Amino acid sequence: MDEPTHALSATMRSIVPELEPTLARELESFMREVPRDGGLERVVDWIDDLVAWLRVPGQVALPATATISGRSAGARLWLLVRTLRAAPQQAELVRDAIGRVLTASSALSFFTDTGRPMAGGFFAEAARRLSRPLLPEAPELGQLAYVVGRLFDDEGAADWLDALPLPLVDEAVDMLTRTAPAGSSWGAVRAAMVDSIDVLSTRVASLGLAEDVRLRGSGLPVADSAFMRVAELGLWTAAQLRAEDEGEHPSMPPGEARQLLAEALTAADDEVFVVLEHLEEFGVSVDLVYRLEQLTAAVERLRLSLEVLIPTSGAARRAVALRLFSRLVREHLRDRSVTALLRASVRQLARKVIERAGETGEHYITGSRAEWHHMVRSAAGGGMLTAGTTVAKFLIAGLELPGLFLPGFAASLNYAVSFVVMQALGFTLATKQPSMTAATLAGAMGEARGARDYVALSEHIARTARSQLAAVLGNLGAVIPVALMIDVLWRLFTGAAFLSVDKAQYTIASLDPLSTGTIFYAALTGVLLWSSSMIAGSLENWAVYRRLPEAIAKHRRLRRWVGDATAARWGDLLAHNVSAVGGSAVLGFLLGMTAVIGGFFGLPLDVRHVTLSTGSLAFAVAALGPSAAVASGALAAVVGIAVIGLLNFGVSFALALMVALRAREVSRHDTVRVGMLVLRRFVRDPRPFFWPPRA
Repeated sequence: MDEPTHALSATMRSIVPELEPTLARELESFMREVPRDGGLERVVDWIDDLVAWLRVPGQVALPATATISGRSAGARLWLLVRTLRAAPQQAELVRDAIGRVLTASSALSFFTDTGRPMAGGFFAEAARRLSRPLLPEAPELGQLAYVVGRLFDDEGAADWLDALPLPLVDEAVDMLTRTAPAGSSWGAVRAAMVDSIDVLSTRVASLGLAEDVRLRGSGLPVADSAFMRVAELGLWTAAQLRAEDEGEHPSMPPGEARQLLAEALTAADDEVFVVLEHLEEFGVSVDLVYRLEQLTAAVERLRLSLEVLIPTSGAARRAVALRLFSRLVREHLRDRSVTALLRASVRQLARKVIERAGETGEHYITGSRAEWHHMVRSAAGGGMLTAGTTVAKFLIAGLELPGLFLPGFAASLNYAVSFVVMQALGFTLATKQPSMTAATLAGAMGEARGARDYVALSEHIARTARSQLAAVLGNLGAVIPVALMIDVLWRLFTGAAFLSVDKAQYTIASLDPLSTGTIFYAALTGVLLWSSSMIAGSLENWAVYRRLPEAIAKHRRLRRWVGDATAARWGDLLAHNVSAVGGSAVLGFLLGMTAVIGGFFGLPLDVRHVTLSTGSLAFAVAALGPSAAVASGALAAVVGIAVIGLLNFGVSFALALMVALRAREVSRHDTVRVGMLVLRRFVRDPRPFFWPPRA
């Protein structure tokens, strides 16, 4: 063993005599293999391996004099710091290796662009993140952001940084920068951070002064805008810091400059809040929310950078610096995540869509017995119309249109026209209710506070359950007799049943829950029902955000042709019906085109809608007669109808409730609490869940 190696081993034994031999050998190996020459890649590889070793979890035997626990996240870092303090030559080599990386790497983009999407908008950025794992990434050792991304490549790394004891971090940083002069590599990092003040402050102004932000803000002139003031003060503060670093006397003490810029940043936050409030009231744009997220991130990074560059105390600087570094690591990881992009940009849109669906859902919830009976009558109208839709479905199938598209398009048009007419006549389709009422329920849960509110919420759930039951009774109670009546009339005019024997037997067999894909198809239909409600809410949000009702009401040519009153009425009709009509049309095409899309991809997809399936079964039983229908499996088909209904309602309600609870930020604890309260109430007295009380 050569003398330096022998001295290093002796140093290790003197620091922690009882240190595990394997751990000691690993640390000695790192110290012996500090790169003294070679390319930058070799240095980064060595630092990468060292950081991975420092992060290894587990108990480390530390002496009683150690300032941290052996189970601490910083136990191995403590060993490294103690070793370097006792071995100055090795410490100098480590400082030199890290300095070479900092000197050769530009730190500016690390402070300004880490975690900031590079693409122009939400959809372009989503496409970039989706394609990133599929394409090889060229190494960029000249960028500190790339190097840090290699060293800290998962959320566990950021968690490890957050868990490090601050005094230990102070020790490590002090040791690594002890001999560093102002113009060294660490000085270059500080200069890059000062430059980042320029970049970030001008970025805040660029994002904040965009037209769609200004139109939804407080309406101040550009010269008085908080975003413009951030840019002006940011550029001025950076200039003051450079003057101070060069030994010149700044025109204002750094603390005062920091205070002025901090006040401008607070004003910028307030302006963003004004814009978000406008979006809450008048509709949300994913792209605008996406840019507001970027603006808020730039403001927060500016605030942290100021605290590092112009600290209130040395301890505060080190704490904030570690927090800033940890945040940059996390944002670098989020920059690669499509899920994080969706969560950040779509959260507010989801909430707005849920709110609009919830407003629609309020109309489906009955309180009094009179309202309950009205719901039954409204649903009966929907059932009658669905019987006609079922007739049209069989007639279209009998045309045997060529190809996949034409039959699917004709079926879609049939469903869409039926659902839109149903909406126009004020009728109710039971399967459209769950996704709407779930949004209303989530809104009530989000606003509930305290035991009294939770009791009221359980009553709300009971009203929702019996309203849904009323709609089901109305739909199914009407579609069956109307279908049988149509079959009787068909026999009078044609002398034969509406369905042939073969078609009737096929219809009954297709509803068997065990021998067919009925269970899967019914669940898929539940997904489609939920999707149509989300699209309906999105359509309304889109129309409101672009102020289409107002544009129609104020359209000059339209007012000239039809008059002011009619144009205003049309605008009002659009505002109140775009969601319902759009959702109905979308649902029709989702139901009609699913089998077409499945056939295109070679997948046996189909739908099972409880009201349409009940109407089909009624026609099949009428064609075969009761005894023949039972022999053909009609009883199994009845069970299938029950399964279809449960899955249609259950899947759409569960999906809508899950999304609505997340959008409303209702905790899991509150959800479980409400569920248990409702269960106890149902066990104690189930009647209010099925039938409205007198009062």
